This record gives sequence, structure tokens and C-alpha cells, in this order.
Amino acid sequence: MAATVRTEFRRGWPITGRPSSACPDLDNDLLGTDYCIGFDTAISIVCESIDRLYTTAASHHRVMVVETMGRLTGWVAAMGGLAGGADMIVIPNSR
Repeated sequence: MAATVRTEFRRGWPITGRPSSACPDLDNDLLGTDYCIGFDTAISIVCESIDRLYTTAASHHRVMVVETMGRLTGWVAAMGGLAGGADMIVIPNSR
């Protein structure tokens, strides 16, 4: 495979690739990428959930805690919280 890619690159063909383990990776933790497949959808779902919870929290004078998906990184929590207008974002990463 690598030999084929080198040959095509030398011929002037544009080569694009991504790690095969990146199939929908919503954690946004692949090196060399701005956004991963599924990340934008995850942020949209978090923002929609925060919007729906805000009305309930405001009408009952309550504090709502939203837990987001994600494995080892806090990108979904950080970006979703910023986009959704969260008052506080807590990311308990330990790296």
C-alpha cells in the first residue's frame, strides 16, 4: 500500500488519507486534524440538549448538570458548553 501511494504521489496525483481507526470519532482527538468525523454532530446534540434544559432550569430556579460523551478528551464538553452558553465547564481530564 505504501509503495502504491508513493508511486501515485510521484506521478502528481493528489493523495488524501485518514487513519482507519477514525471512523466516526467524536472525541476530536486525532493528531493533525481540526475536526473529526462526528464531532460537529456531537456538539450540535449537546447544544440542543443545553437549550432544552435551560428553560426547565430557569422556570424551576434550579442548577442543571450536563454530562457529555467523550472518552479521554474534553473537547465535546468544552466546545458544547461554550456554544450552549454554559456558566461553568468542568473537565476532569488527568493526563
